[in-house]
Amino acid sequence: MHIRWNRNWNKKGDFIYAILSESRKIDGKFRYTTIKYLGGISENHPCPYRRMRFWKTVEKKMSEVELSPEMLEKVIISLEKRIPKPSDDDLEKGTLYSLDTVNLKRR
Repeated sequence: MHIRWNRNWNKKGDFIYAILSESRKIDGKFRYTTIKYLGGISENHPCPYRRMRFWKTVEKKMSEVELSPEMLEKVIISLEKRIPKPSDDDLEKGTLYSLDTVNLKRR
């Protein structure tokens, strides 16, 4: 099993999705099977609050999948390479919402 990253573009920028998948060789070709959608996050504005929400979603989804402790550790390490877990210092220094991520409309 491994993590596959899908990318989607919208007005605010790139949005990436982490998908737990498995590869199998069928008729001499590799086929990927999606095991579980783990979560998504904006790649352009990875503020600590959004990373914290991403990791809470990942932890919830991973609890629904039966994995060996070794495989679970491998998946977590793979995710952390792309989206690091926010530290307590990051959360204290960062704001919950930054002005560029809030859509303010005038009436």
